[in-house]
Amino acid sequence: MAFFWLSSQNDIQRSFKFQWPPSSTLLYFLIFLHIFFIICLCLFLILTFWFTILPRVSELIFLLVLPCLPPVYIVSLFLLCYFTVTFHIHLNYYYQILFYIIGLYFQKKYYVTIVIKYYNIYLHTLYFYCK
Repeated sequence: MAFFWLSSQNDIQRSFKFQWPPSSTLLYFLIFLHIFFIICLCLFLILTFWFTILPRVSELIFLLVLPCLPPVYIVSLFLLCYFTVTFHIHLNYYYQILFYIIGLYFQKKYYVTIVIKYYNIYLHTLYFYCK
């Protein structure tokens, strides 16, 4: 019985022995794991840029360029804002200023209702009514 126990211990030690260079399967798995983590990191950085920095830049561009544009371009910018809202991209109160400038440009009454969740600043509903 003791001989069987010793032989099984030797088998366990042999099976867990660290080998270098590793087998090709393990090597491919480690390479895949590194590539997977690098891709995840890149996706995280891209999404961080998309949801935090990019909306600020786009809002600034809208506010600076808007008064110089003809009405057709302003309508297309409004549609772009609408689709941005539809896809739940990070927004804040600058869009209210944008819609107010559009209303002043067309010299009509524009009623804009924007409901924003206070704790995560995502746009939930957009109601655009013009008289």
